[in-house]
Amino acid sequence: VALIDKMFSGSPHTYEFAFTTAPGDATQIARDAAGYGYDLITAVGGDGTVNEVAAGLIDTDATLGIVPMGSGNGVARSLNIPINVKKSIRLLLNPNAGRIDTGLINNIPFVGVAGFGYDASVGAKFQEFGVRGPIPYFLIGAKEYIDFKPTNVSLIHQGETKQFSPLLIAFANTRQYGNGAIIAPQARPDDGYLDICILKHVSKVRAIVLFQKLFNGTISDADEFVHIRAKHISLKPACEEIYIHTDGEPKKITGDLEVCIKEKSLQVCQGN
Repeated sequence: VALIDKMFSGSPHTYEFAFTTAPGDATQIARDAAGYGYDLITAVGGDGTVNEVAAGLIDTDATLGIVPMGSGNGVARSLNIPINVKKSIRLLLNPNAGRIDTGLINNIPFVGVAGFGYDASVGAKFQEFGVRGPIPYFLIGAKEYIDFKPTNVSLIHQGETKQFSPLLIAFANTRQYGNGAIIAPQARPDDGYLDICILKHVSKVRAIVLFQKLFNGTISDADEFVHIRAKHISLKPACEEIYIHTDGEPKKITGDLEVCIKEKSLQVCQGN
């Protein structure tokens, strides 16, 4: 707050702060602010906060700003927003605004990456653990990989059905999960498509290789990687109840999944 006050002092902008006290608050605050005519509504936090604020701004003329203060900041990184807090605030003084797509999974919106499988299971365990940061996430991820049992799923796209028993399926509007883990090297948030990225389940030794490929941007070169560009897909998991995640936030879902793109639905302040 003090840094924002300092950097905005002397600027022509007027602003105010709003604080959340419970999940979902940020969506309502953003929706109300857009209705009141605020031009720029900024999420100060990680991908989960960005997701909540964006949910209140979809299909409005208000612009989403991002000051990244999360553990991964995948959406900010994908939009070339500086991870340095001071630089990201400076970007808001002269916003470079443009419209991007958003995704929907069973009508739940996401900005960056959603999915199910291993990454959603890790997200659920990470949320239960309660301590944030890359080290707990890595340790939880390693344990979850040992225990993880893939779910059989039917994927339906353009009338064709394919069967998978994947490590994960990511629905990517942007390139990465966060911290440089690039699951969808070809994804662009304004191209009108989702990049459906499927990783087949592999041995622990092979998983180490794929883990390295995630961080050097070459995961799409792996034989275990399947890529589909789609505006809409349906998935029918064999299990009645599964975990999904939207921008890293886990949710328990019952039944089939409908995933689609919502083109040019969000105005956002991006980096250069």
